[in-house]
Amino acid sequence: YDNYDPRKRVWYETAKKNNKLTFTDVYFSKGRKAITCTIPIYNGEKFIGVAGIEMGTDFLDKIIVRSSLQTDVINFVINKDGKIMLSSQKSGIFAENSEKDLRESDEKELSEIAKRMTTDINGVGSIKIGEEEYFLSYRTLETTNWSLGRLLIKAEVLSPVNTVQSLILTQMEELASSVGKIFWIMIGISIIIVLILIFRAMKYGKKLSYEFVKPIQELTAGVHEIASENFNKKLDIKTGDEIENLAVCFNEMTSKLNEYMTNLKQATAEKERSLAELEIAKNIQQSMLPREFDFSHANFEIFASMNAAKEVGGDFYDFYLVDERHLIITVADVSGKGVPAALFMVIAKTMLKNFAQMMIGNDDLGSLVTFTNQKLCEGNDEMMFVTLFAGILDLETGKFTYVNAGHNPPLVYRKSVGKFEYLLTEKRNQVLGLMDDAEYEQEILNLSAEDILFVYTDGVTEAFDEKSEEYGEERLIECLNSLRAEKISVQEIIKSVNSSVKAFVGGATQSDDITMLAIKNKNFS
Repeated sequence: YDNYDPRKRVWYETAKKNNKLTFTDVYFSKGRKAITCTIPIYNGEKFIGVAGIEMGTDFLDKIIVRSSLQTDVINFVINKDGKIMLSSQKSGIFAENSEKDLRESDEKELSEIAKRMTTDINGVGSIKIGEEEYFLSYRTLETTNWSLGRLLIKAEVLSPVNTVQSLILTQMEELASSVGKIFWIMIGISIIIVLILIFRAMKYGKKLSYEFVKPIQELTAGVHEIASENFNKKLDIKTGDEIENLAVCFNEMTSKLNEYMTNLKQATAEKERSLAELEIAKNIQQSMLPREFDFSHANFEIFASMNAAKEVGGDFYDFYLVDERHLIITVADVSGKGVPAALFMVIAKTMLKNFAQMMIGNDDLGSLVTFTNQKLCEGNDEMMFVTLFAGILDLETGKFTYVNAGHNPPLVYRKSVGKFEYLLTEKRNQVLGLMDDAEYEQEILNLSAEDILFVYTDGVTEAFDEKSEEYGEERLIECLNSLRAEKISVQEIIKSVNSSVKAFVGGATQSDDITMLAIKNKNFS
């Protein structure tokens, strides 16, 4: 076209600015909805242009609509500005092509969730729109700047719980009916016995006959009450014969039925309470890990993540500035899983940070780890232990002092070499928590500008697929070296490794916690 300069187009400028694969928002082109995918092109390290391809969104619309065939499910996609790009709805608050920013919605709960959706956060929230309550699940779409949301009516989601409750009540009614039938059979047997006794007693006179009939009447009345689910009913018959024995059997049976019902209610309540407590423990554990990665310091870039195999886990990471010049990082893996491992993790993390804050000088990391080990050994009757990689980074010189206590070897990216390599330590320190007389030796690593340190736990390399094959150290280093590490952030590095591990594991269950931390040296040399 005349006067058409593609270098001034939004798709060109965005790809050049982001320096990575980029998708535009949805727009109209030639009477149809479309998006453009762009990627910067380099000759060596020199930027020479942008390649882009425009494609219609028909296939995305079909996916959104096909997965929303149920009338009580709404799928939609929003961009970073909170505007709906694609939707299964043609009208209403979630209709596509709406220019309204969901973050400014009059529905306060929807506005709060929309803000989280536009900040690369995944999760599930409960919202109320009008008079209807919904569950809204949302997840960031990698590569694009979009977030996918699915809205379900809360009552429909909880319907399986109501179904289970109804099933239990139905089963109890069937049980009561079966017990009632047994009672009636026993009544029939009792009546036969009574008739025989009455026939034999007739010759002993009316008085003797009355003494036999009265307890039978009491027994019959008691059976009727028990059949109507009054399990607290007790028969008080003192005849000294078979009828009294029968009444005793009835009383024992009602006691056991009553005990069964009580235990069933207690077990159900206990299970619900345990699940709630584990969820609280998970939230507490997650809140103890640093989640703010934007430091005002220009000399480094850091990011970390921890995915527990169970509700709570034993892995943890930590990082903090002890002064304006020195940054401490820690990645550790506690033996075992579940609540015991989580408790030991809290103890180890708290001790390390507290002792580090009291540390005199910034070069004696070995003594800090040695003292922490002594304290962990005290009262450790369960013989739990923790593998540890801890280090102190001098933000002015790039000097990195570290201690590896039985932990996996980290990987170091040297910009001068252009690839990741395993950091093999010469000091073989043992794990923490087993021997209180152990001495821990430190080592030194000098990081140049744009060098990267990647630390992880064995949950990464020991992840198993459905064929019980390990992910392994070779796949890890191949994954890292397939990235243009100097061109992307440490957050993108960790996300790429997470995606690689998940793709490898497939449908297999995650067997161990997965924790990673990456730090990039920025300015010093």
